[in-house]
Amino acid sequence: MNNASHTKFLTVPKKVTGKDNPSDAIKKLVAENRCDDTIQQAMDYVRVAGNKALHAAHEIPMLADDTGDHFQTLVSLIGYIVDDQITRAKKISGVFATLPQPERDRIDRRDGRETS
Repeated sequence: MNNASHTKFLTVPKKVTGKDNPSDAIKKLVAENRCDDTIQQAMDYVRVAGNKALHAAHEIPMLADDTGDHFQTLVSLIGYIVDDQITRAKKISGVFATLPQPERDRIDRRDGRETS
């Protein structure tokens, strides 16, 4: 398996696209075991808060009476989601790519993936 294959393996599957509504995208990530419960909860919190902010801010007290704390919470959750779903995977993929190709090939064979 070449380096591009490893990168694809460690990143979010192409099945989750911008065309998916946020709830369906989260559902796909959960079904594919691409996120743990805490990330799912963070994504759903951001999804619900964002949806309410767009459509009915008065229904969520945290948005109607925002003192800045709730905004900070949303920004922190988004940062946590990005770190979990994108940043760490890219860092690990980059480190993994530094292994000699024969070692990566052995790992691929061990895991039943095709090698280059």
